[in-house]
Amino acid sequence: MTSDYMKFVGPRLKKARDAAGLTQGQVAKITGSSTQIISNEENARNGISIPKLFTYATVYKIGPAFLLPRHPLPDETTPEDLTIDEIVTIVETIPSDRLGLLKRVVEAFAQYEDDAADILRSYPSDDESDKSKG
Repeated sequence: MTSDYMKFVGPRLKKARDAAGLTQGQVAKITGSSTQIISNEENARNGISIPKLFTYATVYKIGPAFLLPRHPLPDETTPEDLTIDEIVTIVETIPSDRLGLLKRVVEAFAQYEDDAADILRSYPSDDESDKSKG
């Protein structure tokens, strides 16, 4: 049975891969997976872990939030359920040149709590600010 979560995530994975201009075979080679697994994930036939979503986000050069539902489903794991090891696993998938961005996000959430996401979204992305400098 396919979860509502995967019915949302599967098509998002395909859309992100297509936008990145990659084939399932290329993604399989980059991630050490198989084209069958990637196809099953994109077509919501397989579940997928949060660390693997972060891996795909890195490969597709997108924010992981694009791949996630805005609000967790009632039967899904919430951030409060994450262990330190799971958080470390997620953070380890972030390229080292993007860790400064992660620090800014964490600091914003620590300072502004519920309003942090809206505040962060109001700022231009690093890519947009780089374009305005050049």
